[in-house]
Amino acid sequence: MKNFWNKLTGTKKYCYPPALKFRAGIKDDGTPWYFNVKPILPNNTFPQKISAVCGLISPAHETDRFIIIKNKRGYDIPGGHVKLMENPLSALIRETSEEAGAEVFSAYPVALLESDFYLNQTTYIVIYRGLAALRPFISSEEIFQRKILLPKDFLAIYYGNSSIIEYILEMNCSRAASP
Repeated sequence: MKNFWNKLTGTKKYCYPPALKFRAGIKDDGTPWYFNVKPILPNNTFPQKISAVCGLISPAHETDRFIIIKNKRGYDIPGGHVKLMENPLSALIRETSEEAGAEVFSAYPVALLESDFYLNQTTYIVIYRGLAALRPFISSEEIFQRKILLPKDFLAIYYGNSSIIEYILEMNCSRAASP
């Protein structure tokens, strides 16, 4: 992640390495499942089966940090499932508001995670980069806490495979938070 945040506010330049495969977790039956991290094409075309979204969202006044939530799994970035007839960006705005008490006002897709969790169906998760205005945070049964953290601090406590997040940060090394 060297110089990531120095480059973040600089000129927009796409730096997409080839897609990589990361172990995402272990299923209930003990078998591993994987994410293939793919870049977003310049025209932002997505596969038809977008099942979820999440966001590397920064507060508008602290663009070098991320809005992080804590749920029953641990610390994560805001996100969730796309509802029927909902587009991915609308889902991101809704989920970030519900989970983190933040209003996304600028966001663009930065990566696509292709999941093999379901053996007979490939699903996709869109990851966004964006800015939000913070509202007061209200904890719930699902979300216990909101933090604003530097990337290195988030990676140190992230519940999942931090290599995926680190790779996505590197993949978008010089794109600013607003398109």
